[in-house]
Amino acid sequence: TKHAIPHLRASGGGAIINVSSQMGHVGAVNRSVYCLTKHALEGLTKAMALELAPHVARVDAVDFAPAMLAELEQQRRARGIENVFAQVADGQALPFADASFDAAFSMFGLMFFPDRRRGFAELYRTLKPGGVAVVSSWAPVEQSSLMILMFGALRAADPTRVAPQTNLLNLENPEVFVRELEQAGF
Repeated sequence: TKHAIPHLRASGGGAIINVSSQMGHVGAVNRSVYCLTKHALEGLTKAMALELAPHVARVDAVDFAPAMLAELEQQRRARGIENVFAQVADGQALPFADASFDAAFSMFGLMFFPDRRRGFAELYRTLKPGGVAVVSSWAPVEQSSLMILMFGALRAADPTRVAPQTNLLNLENPEVFVRELEQAGF
């Protein structure tokens, strides 16, 4: 957020879109670390929308999970914030006109879209010329001290637990990340 705020101020306050993913609420066998970290990142996404609100004219937060947005809406009302708007939407088919936003964020959300290229293309389509996009993804497990620590703890409790393997076809591969951004027009 600290890099986006100066850009937003320079554009006259602007509007941002915050696209997320609800997967932290979905529990499954052998998904405990994933759910733990994803739920924490959903908190980051909601906090970011609320944190940016005083610096911009409008924040649109979208997710396909109503529960995620209900939590954001509750926090927004409790803080008296009037310029954050939450709506259920598909990040691969955003319900906004072209060139609507000065900045777009997807913090560990777009990486889970079934059609990431469409998600990147939608972010690009909804950004004004010169707009800023901030998209994050996991790093390869072997490069993440947090993941190494968490899987080490899980393996101490269950030696049969296998750590996730690097997926070179996913956004954790910087070449794939750059290629998909470029293919979307960035």
